[in-house]
Amino acid sequence: MIRGFCKRFARLRYAFSKKLEHHEAACALFVAYYNFV
Repeated sequence: MIRGFCKRFARLRYAFSKKLEHHEAACALFVAYYNFV
């Protein structure tokens, strides 16, 4: 499950991280979700 989620996260990161702020926000969301679950 974690592996699949990481794959989806990587795809989203490449698709939506046009700016560094967006990349940082995506990383923060991923870490928060990973720690929460």
